[in-house]
Amino acid sequence: MHGPQARLEDMVRLIGLMAGSDITGDGRGHATAVSTHDGMQILDILASVAASQSRLISYECIAAGLNYGLELSDMQTVLHSSSGWSMGSRHIFSELLDGEQLSKGNVDEALRDLQDACSLASQIGVPLTIANETRSIIERMQSQHGTAKRINELARLYPATARTVR
Repeated sequence: MHGPQARLEDMVRLIGLMAGSDITGDGRGHATAVSTHDGMQILDILASVAASQSRLISYECIAAGLNYGLELSDMQTVLHSSSGWSMGSRHIFSELLDGEQLSKGNVDEALRDLQDACSLASQIGVPLTIANETRSIIERMQSQHGTAKRINELARLYPATARTVR
């Protein structure tokens, strides 16, 4: 149906068809998708996805601050003296300010984990919009800068932070 006669169920079905997944949340396919990964693998994948997303969000925020004229060292001081600090932010600022490479991961591993998470989520009908966008950003980095880059080199994608990567 369309127009004023359309019902919510019709819209949900249409969106599901367009997305290529079942968004009604009945959980079909869940057991099959989970059976291909054990619990620890899923937790490792989720931790990697969260780390990748946090890193890119941090670069976005840092780039915005730099574009508004804030100094990187001032942002670090404010963030680390507030409740917003984390070990991840400490690593990112150390990498940008001092050239330290505290993060051990590389882009290929992060991308593989993002692809696994998005695939698993798709099998159970869960849209991972932010994870898919993160995957897209990392794939763009690979096509622009090659493979086997260290995770801290993602800063190159943001012009304001790119000049700080050593």
